[in-house]
Amino acid sequence: MEKKDISRREFLERMGLLGGLSVAYYGMSQFALPPLSYAHSGAPRIDRRSGEGQHIVILGAGIAGLCAAYLMRDTQFKITIIEPNPHVGGRCLTLRRGNRVVEEGVDRHGKPFAPLDCDFDEGPDFYFNAGPGRIPQSHAAMMH
Repeated sequence: MEKKDISRREFLERMGLLGGLSVAYYGMSQFALPPLSYAHSGAPRIDRRSGEGQHIVILGAGIAGLCAAYLMRDTQFKITIIEPNPHVGGRCLTLRRGNRVVEEGVDRHGKPFAPLDCDFDEGPDFYFNAGPGRIPQSHAAMMH
């Protein structure tokens, strides 16, 4: 059997036919053909002098919105956070006696959701963390 040399281009085309783009990219990276970029895992580098005369509006006072505002606190940007709920933290929600939870929308029967009142015992040790893990009332399939 006669051995036939193939070009690099033909080799990559055959790899692409066998397994798609991911295989081609993996093969190219094994030969150091594509330039590799590395992710930065730290706080963004923001010049403290940047932002003079500019206004940034952050939609939502959840964890991401609060972190974005915190990271830009030492710049010259004017920052405004808009939050439609009466509390900050987004889905991170701690309920205590007297709090009322009102969810928008309707249930599977078309009726609006009833407000839920917290009437458990009084005191600093009595609270409910209804945070990010809570299931909204609109997810009826999960509730049954």
